[in-house]
Amino acid sequence: GDDLIIGGDGKGNDKYIGGIGTDTVKYTSATAAITVDLVKGKATSMAGKDAAKIGTDTLSGIENVIAGNYNDIIKGSTASNVLTGGLGTDSLYGGADKVRDVFDFNAIAESKTGTARDKVYDFVTKIDKLDLSGIDANTATAKAGDQASLFNTTTAKANSVWYKVADVDGNTATKDIIVYGDVNGDAKSDFEIGLVGVTSIATTDFVL
Repeated sequence: GDDLIIGGDGKGNDKYIGGIGTDTVKYTSATAAITVDLVKGKATSMAGKDAAKIGTDTLSGIENVIAGNYNDIIKGSTASNVLTGGLGTDSLYGGADKVRDVFDFNAIAESKTGTARDKVYDFVTKIDKLDLSGIDANTATAKAGDQASLFNTTTAKANSVWYKVADVDGNTATKDIIVYGDVNGDAKSDFEIGLVGVTSIATTDFVL
């Protein structure tokens, strides 16, 4: 079935086998930055001496990843992945494939502005998705629930999402874009997401 595996709760150096269905590994208990690589089938601390207290886990048959609260690196596989960076300044890699990957953001704190923004690599327009549906686009309203954002192409607008061409990864030889989002109604970005190697994006690339 579709299983949720809680990584890091044991002594570490665990082996997680997803099997049939769409399976998710979750590392929110990590105490430092981690790297989760679904191609290599490994999850480990980025720093030495197991700073994150997860050991070196072996992953097989895992499609989705929920990372921790630090500056994590998540690398997807050739399968259809859902990658959730969580808090911290994360780098999310969709993998070199033509199947749909979803980059999931559930709060503005998960991808802050400026140099604290998350970076997304391998994003393929018209295939992959930026899922912002968990972010309330209008925090000023008393209406219950998350209000959906509006996509406003390259023009900043209150309670909307827009983008600009900008350098994200320091490589000026390639063009990138930054996706901006406003939730408090002042038409200024409250969260940002960098898309490396992408030059434009459309409404169909979002889940709002």
